[in-house]
Amino acid sequence: MSRARVRRVLFLAALCCLCLALNLPAGAASRERSYVKPLPSAAPMEQAAPDETAQPDTQDEDEDEGEITFTDITPEDAESGDAAEEPAPVAETTDPPAYQHISNDSRVEIWEKSENGSVYFAAEIWLTDPSQIRSAFSSEQFDGPTETVEDIADRNGAVLAINGDFAVFNNGGIIIRNGEVYRQHNSTRQLLVIDANGDFVPYTVPPEDPDEAVAAFLAEGVLQTFVFGPVLVENGEAVPLPHDFFINTKGAREPRTVIAQLGPLHYLFVVVDGRQDQYSRGMTLLEVQEMMVSCGAQTAFNLDGGGSSTLYFNGNVLNRPANGSQRRVPDIVFIGE
Repeated sequence: MSRARVRRVLFLAALCCLCLALNLPAGAASRERSYVKPLPSAAPMEQAAPDETAQPDTQDEDEDEGEITFTDITPEDAESGDAAEEPAPVAETTDPPAYQHISNDSRVEIWEKSENGSVYFAAEIWLTDPSQIRSAFSSEQFDGPTETVEDIADRNGAVLAINGDFAVFNNGGIIIRNGEVYRQHNSTRQLLVIDANGDFVPYTVPPEDPDEAVAAFLAEGVLQTFVFGPVLVENGEAVPLPHDFFINTKGAREPRTVIAQLGPLHYLFVVVDGRQDQYSRGMTLLEVQEMMVSCGAQTAFNLDGGGSSTLYFNGNVLNRPANGSQRRVPDIVFIGE
């Protein structure tokens, strides 16, 4: 072997040794604690064309037999300001969350699940103050021009947002948002109240006297009310689904939006995609109800679904709305920064 070739071999061997010596443990470069982990398949949804005649879906959503088990843990280190240091895993699931957001006073973890022909997103939320669950109206006014969930969420600085109950579609029910009364009428729809402690109080039978109820709610410091339904879970138990209701409760598979409480200041938002046979069929209300019970929900309430069902996180819409683009809606439920 020539001296030149020997020198070349020695140089390459030395170079390999240097590379091995400098090789860092897998993931070391990413250990600067970035708690927002994008899902590869996620992409911002296109906005729907203006549709001022949009109406809520009065059909049922779809099935899901996903076994997610959530632990009842709040961000204990939030008060000390250590939440941004090294949060311990809190959700007992097979896979880590696809998305995660940690701040000093809140935590959000989101899973994407695909089971039994249905795709859904489950966002588990830990807060430190009841006022962190907020609502916002389109065009910054009740009964104003509708907008996409993304537009409303962006304007309000939301970290996480879902569509609400399409509050302006009918004139019935008690609407309180962020502690302010917008409507107090009788309704045949069911009611969810979020009280001053951030606890969910469901009404399968709406208050007989809305004026009296509103006075009591305000005196008690009620923060939010939502008029839709049905109530899916109360006191940790499945609630019989009504047979005569304004949406189909019999067994139709549809996109769904559900809001649930797991424990004190501990919540779950679920959005189920549907009406897309090659992607997701949707779920029945019974299937969603069974999932809520299996997740440990103490209270769960069905919001507007169908084409309205949308999940927004940190600037992007994560799910695939049934219409192929976002429906314009009058209100959202959101968690801010």
